[in-house]
Order: sequence, then C-alpha cells, then structure tokens
Amino acid sequence: MSLKRGKLVDTRTEWDFGQGGMFSKSAISRHGTFMGSGCLTYLGPLVAIGPHRNSYNFEVAPVDYPDYVAMEHDLDQEDIGTFDWLEDTRTLPGDRRAIKQWREYWNTIATDTKGEFVDPITGRAPSNEAIQATSNAITLFRAMIKYKEWKIKEMGRRGLDQNNPSDMKKVTIDDYGIKWYEIKRKAGKILLKSGQN
Repeated sequence: MSLKRGKLVDTRTEWDFGQGGMFSKSAISRHGTFMGSGCLTYLGPLVAIGPHRNSYNFEVAPVDYPDYVAMEHDLDQEDIGTFDWLEDTRTLPGDRRAIKQWREYWNTIATDTKGEFVDPITGRAPSNEAIQATSNAITLFRAMIKYKEWKIKEMGRRGLDQNNPSDMKKVTIDDYGIKWYEIKRKAGKILLKSGQN
C-alpha cells in the first residue's frame, strides 16, 4: 500500500507466474512461457481462468523447443477440457506425446558430440536452462504417467469409466501407494543430483 494524493492505494505487483525459492514447484518445473503451472492469460492473473472468462494466451510465442512442447501439451489439455492436470486421465496421450518429444530433444543434445544441434525455435544452441528444464519435465512426467497408468487400471478394477470426469474423481493420488509429496521429494533429489553434474 502507498499513499497517493491523500488516499491509500494498493500497489502490490501481481505476476502471471512468479518464481519461488530453490525447492519450490516453480524452481523444479517452471521454464519459458508454457512450461510449468500456469501461463500468460488474456486478462492477467487477477481474473479467474476459465473457458468463458480468462484463457491461456496461446498467441505468445514459446521461448524454445521445450517450451513449445509444453504449449502443445497445454493446447491438448484445453481441447479436452481437462478438470485437473494430474487427476484427468484423458490427458495421458498428450502426456506421453510430450515426454516423447522432450526425450528426443534430450537425446539429440546428449549425442551431439560436435555441438552442432540447433534448437528449432531459437535457431541457437540449447541453453543450459532449456536442457535442465527438459530433464526436469522428463522426471516429473515419468512419475505422472506412471500414476495415471495405475489410476486407469484401478478405475477398471472398480468398474469405473476412465473417460468420465466424475468417475476420475473417485480414484485420486491419495489412493496411490506412494503419496504425491514423496514423488516430489524423490524428483527433487534427482534434480539436485543432475544439477551437480
């Protein structure tokens, strides 16, 4: 708050997506415009996101290829009308497509002994941040895909429709053998080790 012309005025800054500390969700999964939770929206962060109110702004260009893959993944989710990135099993084909593209990018960089690989979006060599973000995305999506595959089997075992959002809400991460915070902790350890190399 600040005083302007004798009146208190709210001067807080609202970020479309801010960066957290070293062990925050954003430090593990945020990169570019589309990679991580949230995205730039047409009306900004103070208006609720929804199909008729405030949607992601897909007119903004991705910063590099890993961010482009994330944008395509977000578009897949929007086309489905997903209710939750983790619990909606209809996103599994898009999740698999994204991890496949990130692995191909990662493997191309890893086998490029001459340093000739050029990111198709930037026209330059991949940045260290893009390489780390790709590794982080692969780690996160591997765990997420494993969970969703289990969830689909569990829904079948319970006689639930894997394409029905109401039924999807009856089997959640809380039912999974390993808790989500344990997956995040394990992923964090992997990311810390990979960052030391």
